[in-house]
Amino acid sequence: AAAAFLRFYDLSGLPAAHYRDVAMTATDALRAAAGHPRLHYTYDEGLYSNLMAVVFLLLGASDWTVRAPGALFGVLTCWGVYRLGRAFGRERAGLLGAGLLAVSFWHVLLSRSGFRAVLLPCLLVHAIALFAEGLRGRGAWRLLLGGALFGLGVHVYPSIRFAPFFLPAYWLLEARGAGKGFCPPLRKLALFAAAALAVAAPMLLHYAHHPEHFNYPHRVLSVFSPGVKTEEVPVHLAHNLRATLLMFHVAGDENWRHNLSGAPLLDPLTGALFFLGLVLVWRRPASGPLAVLLVGWLVAMLLPNLLSVEGVPHGLRSCGVLPAVALLAGIGLEG
Repeated sequence: AAAAFLRFYDLSGLPAAHYRDVAMTATDALRAAAGHPRLHYTYDEGLYSNLMAVVFLLLGASDWTVRAPGALFGVLTCWGVYRLGRAFGRERAGLLGAGLLAVSFWHVLLSRSGFRAVLLPCLLVHAIALFAEGLRGRGAWRLLLGGALFGLGVHVYPSIRFAPFFLPAYWLLEARGAGKGFCPPLRKLALFAAAALAVAAPMLLHYAHHPEHFNYPHRVLSVFSPGVKTEEVPVHLAHNLRATLLMFHVAGDENWRHNLSGAPLLDPLTGALFFLGLVLVWRRPASGPLAVLLVGWLVAMLLPNLLSVEGVPHGLRSCGVLPAVALLAGIGLEG
């Protein structure tokens, strides 16, 4: 209830206006609603605009309907944190983490602003919860659905490209813990990966034919951009590492679109519980797979922030870590 209230109350009026990126997403949604949906629009992946177009067709185009999809996905992300905790037998921690995410200023603002990035943590948390449940023998359909949701991320936001990095170590621990050899877990991984690849395939083929939509050669966004000199890369990485380590507790995103300028991305209570949760999962042997998953999740989904050359720390590029942060804080609160 708190998650829904904080995300839907006066949704048309707060924030006061749309940022240009949101306006472009809405313009693409109007094009889709007029009968011209696309896999990829001029600047962005098409899924979020196409979903917004469905809302436009049902309820009309307005400030509220531009923001309503993000608010809904924000609520669903809170539910996903609970599901993720439950998948690992930490239902109470999941519930507490969902509550902390429900009142997180970082996530509330993201949910209300209309940025397409809000769909990324929603897809990730439900995909990984289903993957964990499937690996633990709760049905092949969970692996297929989880893989499909994971693959959808390719149609949403570029940060998803780093998500596959945190799955192998977690899968390996789950496979070893199952005690039945590696063949059954490998088949389960193959189901998940096949579903993800099938759903992602249209966008991957699009990238093959339009590489400029994959690497943005005319924009200086990352240390891999052609416009960044080789000797400047270590300087950027050193600055980004420091800024990323400090963004949760000391100094966060300075952009008013994403944060109270310069304020830590986590409030003091959630920040302390997040740190405590990190300590607790590593100190308890039974938490091995969950610990590897959550820490790997943090590292992988902070890479878009670490490898950027502007706006670091960046609340949007880092938003993929939100479910892991919330569950860790929930573990800290559970004690």
